[in-house]
Amino acid sequence: IDLIERLYLQPTEVNEGRLLRAAAEGLGDAVHWLVVEGSGNEVRLSHGDGTPIGSLTVGDIETLPAALEDVAAMVRESGYGTGEVDIDRELLDGLTDGLDRYSRILADDAKARFDVRLKGTLVGIGATLDWVDNQLTVVDVVTGGPADLGGVRIGDVIERIDDRSVAS
Repeated sequence: IDLIERLYLQPTEVNEGRLLRAAAEGLGDAVHWLVVEGSGNEVRLSHGDGTPIGSLTVGDIETLPAALEDVAAMVRESGYGTGEVDIDRELLDGLTDGLDRYSRILADDAKARFDVRLKGTLVGIGATLDWVDNQLTVVDVVTGGPADLGGVRIGDVIERIDDRSVAS
């Protein structure tokens, strides 16, 4: 959650209820008997045979870590086996699905391989662009990034990139 608050590029898009549901659903994908339902900020857990396990709600981003711990505890204490499933890891993997399709948890060998593959190849200007009134517009600038250091500001309209029009 700390990483999301500090580094996620679209903090206004974060929805605590969606993150909680996605985390629980990720766990449900790994634990064959777990059924996850819910709407809004509520999540209901049950066994596939219909036996309720528990339900909970999340209030805001600050209460999300405790809600995730509660989900893990409910599953662990349910009396149903989870086999070799790493409950915490599955919750985190599911949580990233609630952010966007690009966010993922990488650990151990997968992280090392990703770091090697990415080293020296990540390029960007440190700004988020979007179409506003049919104009390519700067909607966010990363403090201290190249765009910020170059004087790019929120609201700037980008007309050309490398002497090519962005209109088409």
